[in-house]
Amino acid sequence: MHADNIKLLMRAKHKNFSLNTSSTNKYYHYLKYENRIGTQTVLIFLDEENKCTFYKEIYDYSLQKEVIEDLNNHFINIGDTLWTDDVNMGIVNKKLKKNEWFFSITTRVVISQK
Repeated sequence: MHADNIKLLMRAKHKNFSLNTSSTNKYYHYLKYENRIGTQTVLIFLDEENKCTFYKEIYDYSLQKEVIEDLNNHFINIGDTLWTDDVNMGIVNKKLKKNEWFFSITTRVVISQK
C-alpha cells in the first residue's frame, strides 16, 4: 500500500492515532503514528516508491494480555512468539518481541497475493 493510502486509512479507521513527524531516521523511511494516551506506536516502513514493506506495532506492557488474546483469536499461533494467517494481501507473519520497557509486533507479508 502506498503512503498516501496509508494516511487516508489511518485518518478514517484509526482516529485515536496521530501522525508524528517530529523524528527522522537516515536509514529508514517510515510513517510514525502514536495513540493519544501514549500506550501504542505504529511504525510503517516504506520502500523507495513509498510502499509499505512491513510495519511494527509498539505497545506498553499494560496491553500485553489484550494484544496476545487478539492475536490468538485472529491468527494461527505457530510458536511462542509467532502467528500467521492467510489474509487478503497474502500470507502474513506477526512476530512478538519483548523488550525491557515495551513489546512489539512486527508484521510482514511472506507470500504476496498480487
